[in-house]
Amino acid sequence: MIPGALLRLEFDGQVDEDTLYTIAELSTEEADIVSPSSPLGHALTWQPTGREISYDASQGKSRTVVVREIRV
Repeated sequence: MIPGALLRLEFDGQVDEDTLYTIAELSTEEADIVSPSSPLGHALTWQPTGREISYDASQGKSRTVVVREIRV
C-alpha cells in the first residue's frame, strides 16, 4: 500500500463497500483518514492487497483487516 492511495478494506471478515480509506495526516473529501501513527495506519502501511493483518484496536481488542483494493 502506497501512502496517499485510496483503500477498500475488509474488517473482521466484512468488506466495507461504502467507504474508501487513505493513510494521511491531512483530511480529504475522497476518503476517511487513517492516521499513519494509529494502530490501524501502522498495520496498513506498505501492505499489499489480500494479506490479513492483525492490529490492536481501542479498548484492548484485537481486530483483523485485509486490503481488498488499492487505488493509486
